[in-house]
Amino acid sequence: MMYVGTSNISFGLILKEMDTLATDVGYKYVRQRKSGVRDNFKVITAVVDRMDFFDKIRSNQDFKMNGYVMYVSKTSFVVGIDMYRKNQDEDWKFIGNASYILAARTMDDKPYKVPQLSFTGEQDLIQCKTRFEYGYHVQADSKANKGFSQYKSSPTDDESAEIHDLLFALHQQRQFSVEERRAFVPIEKTANSSYVLIQPQMNVFGNLSSGGYILKEAFDLSWLTGHLFCERMKFQFVGLDRLYYTTPVELGSGYELTSKVAFTDEDYFRVNTSIQNIVPSQQNSTTEFNFTFRFPEGMGKRKRIMPSNYDDALTYLMNKRMLNKFLF
Repeated sequence: MMYVGTSNISFGLILKEMDTLATDVGYKYVRQRKSGVRDNFKVITAVVDRMDFFDKIRSNQDFKMNGYVMYVSKTSFVVGIDMYRKNQDEDWKFIGNASYILAARTMDDKPYKVPQLSFTGEQDLIQCKTRFEYGYHVQADSKANKGFSQYKSSPTDDESAEIHDLLFALHQQRQFSVEERRAFVPIEKTANSSYVLIQPQMNVFGNLSSGGYILKEAFDLSWLTGHLFCERMKFQFVGLDRLYYTTPVELGSGYELTSKVAFTDEDYFRVNTSIQNIVPSQQNSTTEFNFTFRFPEGMGKRKRIMPSNYDDALTYLMNKRMLNKFLF
């Protein structure tokens, strides 16, 4: 589980730097394995997999990240990132890790064959083998579940009964006291949006080969949505669902980001954020970001998110399923 304290820290920037580090590791791997190779290729982020933080990131401590290649296939590879923190007179403490799937492409967007991974000269072969097997699992699982959506699964009998109770409770709000009505928040009432124009200085290849900038923008809007939902009380970032980048983000394009609180329980709430090109193009698509946060400890009675239509009800159920999968 991801657990991060973000007081006085821009966690969106940390996510952006993690993506930059993963991409940099990819470039260095290909260059070092192919002697004399020129930069006739590019490395792009295809999937952001697990991110796990076992302790807080504190603003008064040093923080570092180490990146390394775990697994390599024909034209893609898995990069792991380990994170550490330390006080001035202490040793580095391991606090979390993450994994990325990167794809190598030629400059005209064709698959680029990358060198195979070799453990020759490595001192710890057991660790190399463990990382290799984990990287293989990450890539295989991401391929198996690409395109999978909880929307494709119909509600169970228990879920249908739950949705009925929620919609009925929302219908009966007029009979509640003012305090009781404040505890029920329709999903649509939590919505926020922002716009971003992709600037030339963000890129060197004509599109965003690294998804770090977009991930930062999505996280910042999700954080704002949570900030308003929690009535400006401090809450904690818990995790990000597996994220697929399906199409490149083009320079000069305008994008709309929309965000809403989609599910709550006693301890957590989930924010769904999407980004979509607002200018018609051949690669017009939507990327979904699903974040999990922990309610503030001193908030008292938690707000309860409520679907007000069937589409919001499916969103509610999907996020409940994904939270249970993420936690257990």
